[in-house]
Amino acid sequence: MKKIVLATAVILAMASVAEARDRHHRGHHRHGPNWVPYAIGGMALGILGAGVATMHRPFRSCWVETRDVWDRWGNYRGKRRVEVCD
Repeated sequence: MKKIVLATAVILAMASVAEARDRHHRGHHRHGPNWVPYAIGGMALGILGAGVATMHRPFRSCWVETRDVWDRWGNYRGKRRVEVCD
C-alpha cells in the first residue's frame, strides 16, 4: 500500500507542476486549454483506486475435499467433492 500511495503522490506532484507551468504561460502564448494536469490527476486517481480495490480483496485458501453425503433420514448416500475455504 505504501508504494501505491507514493506513486499517487508523485503523479499528483507532476500534475501540480504542470498546472503551475500552465498558469505561468497563460498570458503569453496560450494555444487552447491544457488538459495534461487533468489527465495526470485522473491517472493518479485510477492508480489509487486500483490499489484500494486489491488491498481489500481477502486472501482465501481453498481446496477440494471428498465428504460423505447423508439424506435427511440419516441414510448414507455416497461421497461428494466439496470446495472448502478458510
